[in-house]
Amino acid sequence: MVTLKYMRRYLQDAGACAFGAVATVGNHFNRNINYDIVCKIESPDGNGLYTPNIGLLLNKVGFEKVTVITADLDLVDFKWQNLSKHKLIEEIKQSKRKHPQAECRDILRQYFNFLNAKKENNLIIDHHFGNYIRSAIDSGLPVLASFNWNLLFKHPKFNDFGEIDPIKGEAESHEIVICGYDNKSVNIIDSHHEMYKGKLKKFRNGRYKIEWEIFMTVLGHGDLIIPDQYSKENSNA
Repeated sequence: MVTLKYMRRYLQDAGACAFGAVATVGNHFNRNINYDIVCKIESPDGNGLYTPNIGLLLNKVGFEKVTVITADLDLVDFKWQNLSKHKLIEEIKQSKRKHPQAECRDILRQYFNFLNAKKENNLIIDHHFGNYIRSAIDSGLPVLASFNWNLLFKHPKFNDFGEIDPIKGEAESHEIVICGYDNKSVNIIDSHHEMYKGKLKKFRNGRYKIEWEIFMTVLGHGDLIIPDQYSKENSNA
């Protein structure tokens, strides 16, 4: 088992899992950082954050280098996989103007901002998520990841009114922190808590393991985010 020790878990507000995850990794490098401080840097609105916005929030917390690994083909393409950062930015610039879906154009605009920030931010297009997770943890770096919460916990989908709705409901993308692994599973720190009761009460302490095979299934084309090069001097916290 390879694990990062003394990582604190925070309880999130509704729709603020990204803030809980950022607080956990920020506190790992600077014990003065907590959930309330992260929420003061950028106030959560209950609608969550896109992956590039999480990367930019990590920059504000003090991480000079943030790497996103994605295989979300709604946004990127493997034709871009080996492009230089400059050329990748140009492709995203074109895509954010021409993409047929409004939400994707919005996310691509945020990726454009993420890559143009005055930081060592990177976007890697790949699906070998396990390799990046193991390499980061081995180097002492926690990993943020988004997965399909409903798929992992076999939970019915909810509609916009909070009602169970198999037809109009949508699966929730949930941000957590990976803090360790072994040959069988990954170790998770999860800031969610309101739904962990009844059949899910064993997850209420926010620390659990997911087998690799299941994790790769629920991760789908979700993203990994690896924060690095923490600088207390350049932190807004």
